[in-house]
Amino acid sequence: MTPGLVPPRRVLLGVACTDQGELAGEPAFEQALWLARRAGAALELVHVLEGAAQPAASARAGAAAGALEALLGAALERWVERARQQGVGAEATILHGRPSVELVRHAIARGHELVVVAARRHTLLERLVHGLTARQLMRLAPMPVWSVHPDSRPGLRRVLVAVDLSPVSALCLATGRMLCELAGAELHVLHCVSYPLDFALRREPDAEAEIARYHAEVLEGARAALEQLLGAEGARAAIHLAEGKVEQAVARLIAEWGIDLVVMGTAARTGLAGLLMGNTAERLVERVEGSFWVCKPEGFVSPLAAATAPSPSGEEAK
Repeated sequence: MTPGLVPPRRVLLGVACTDQGELAGEPAFEQALWLARRAGAALELVHVLEGAAQPAASARAGAAAGALEALLGAALERWVERARQQGVGAEATILHGRPSVELVRHAIARGHELVVVAARRHTLLERLVHGLTARQLMRLAPMPVWSVHPDSRPGLRRVLVAVDLSPVSALCLATGRMLCELAGAELHVLHCVSYPLDFALRREPDAEAEIARYHAEVLEGARAALEQLLGAEGARAAIHLAEGKVEQAVARLIAEWGIDLVVMGTAARTGLAGLLMGNTAERLVERVEGSFWVCKPEGFVSPLAAATAPSPSGEEAK
């Protein structure tokens, strides 16, 4: 494995369900199962029932809630049995509350190193709803979040790492290499450049020549920085240096190369600042059809961490 970075040993899969009480997100389950097999990881399937576990308003409502929970529990156990038949240690848990919050609290308490969720984005409405949930997970979870596209197949063939040359880029690259080693996949690396001085240079007497020189300097600087980041591994990666918005470049590479997974970093923003500002990783998950593995920068602290301490035994704090 890549020095300094090992595959996750404890994986949490957030499981959704349909209105009929059936489990949804089979591709996400298959990907989580694939990773657990390859990495020798334990897998926990978690479904969160919306709302707090409160006494039912009537006996009939209580019976209906109990029947739904029993139905979901049985369905989860079937997936657990499928995992165990493939040699993966697995268990299932049903929680109550707000899904993004409870998933992260549980992941922290149980010492999980990765959260996997299913993306549902075939329509504009589904894209917006999924974007909201994924955005909340990205802002709250201190561990990586893997959002799996509904068309995903088990395993990885091509992994794209999107880097912006910030400190978190090294972690994203190490993650991409680790996943490629696990899967025997191709590694692609993308960096997008922008030209913030174009507007000012257009006022120069020889604007066209000045802008051309400026663009050449920016591109050369980006190439040099990428070579330094990649080191000797650069010879084994397909390098993509693009201009313009990263969302457009990622969407194009997914279509042209059949990228199975995009690895990227998110800014260390939580609370009100994150709600107001957002970041590139969030825009990608909301707007681009694909699977995304979102890394957290060093020093990221979840706003839920103080109230949810992990226990050494892996048992959730009471």
